[in-house]
Amino acid sequence: MPKDRPRFAVIGTGNSGQTFAADITLKGYPVNLAEVPAFEDTLRAIEKRGGIEISGEARNGFARLNMITTDIPAAVKGVDVIIIGGSAYAHEPLSKALVPHCEDGQFILFTSN
Repeated sequence: MPKDRPRFAVIGTGNSGQTFAADITLKGYPVNLAEVPAFEDTLRAIEKRGGIEISGEARNGFARLNMITTDIPAAVKGVDVIIIGGSAYAHEPLSKALVPHCEDGQFILFTSN
């Protein structure tokens, strides 16, 4: 993949996190999907399937992700965009966990459902 194409990390495996990860992957970008260990079951189900199936008006297909992990520092290393795809109450603890691992120039998008 050319270096001028952004690389993504999506943190969170709920509805919004899975949708972001699948949609961006199907657009041709590499996506690392990560989850905190407390919600690892959902992540492991995605890992077992080998990716995420998405269907709807916007996009349809099976997204094979670049990385599926509970190692958040590994997921965000070297990416350009970090998407926090979780509930608003998770923003503060995730922010605190991310701060030591963020790199200059990374863009962080907080979403809420």
